Amino acid sequence: MKVNTEANIKGCVVDSKTQQPLSHASVLVLGTVITTTTDADGHFMLRNLPVGKVIVEGRSAGYRAYKQEVTTQKNNTHELNVML
Repeated sequence: MKVNTEANIKGCVVDSKTQQPLSHASVLVLGTVITTTTDADGHFMLRNLPVGKVIVEGRSAGYRAYKQEVTTQKNNTHELNVML
């Protein structure tokens, strides 16, 4: 059961063919209202996540959505690179 909200996920969203960072891509945790947008260099940070298993989705116009299950841990920042 997810009870603590002290975990984070950070990473970068890139084009899977060119490896170029994607700015303004959406990154969200499914089943929650937690969402963010990548910066000009494709970086993102999702903060104050539930501890335990979550599904992170990355999406951007013109790309197929990417979903990844991540197990977050209390007081830890998990790194996740998203390739669209």
